[in-house]
Amino acid sequence: MISEYICTMFTPGDGLPCQHYIRPVQKDDPGFCDQPTLFRCIEAMKRKLPSISYSRMIEFIQCRRRYYHTVIEGLEVKPGHLPEAIKMGRVWDAFIRGMHENG
Repeated sequence: MISEYICTMFTPGDGLPCQHYIRPVQKDDPGFCDQPTLFRCIEAMKRKLPSISYSRMIEFIQCRRRYYHTVIEGLEVKPGHLPEAIKMGRVWDAFIRGMHENG
């Protein structure tokens, strides 16, 4: 028997999946939860899954657990634990963006 996972903090909202629901920027994404222990809205994910890019697809193929932690749970690596190449890439990106933005 397959049982469906139900959010423990589920409280139906007016026209929303839940009262804790936060609308996403992109309409194709399921949305977020304002509870401190959750990232994505579980009830909204029953209808819509997050959009997937090529890099996210590769991450899913390589390690489904890492995909779950980053996309579904919203966990991120602390900046101090990132590889040097990624740190330098972020610095370079900020530098280039700062040169081309107005102001």
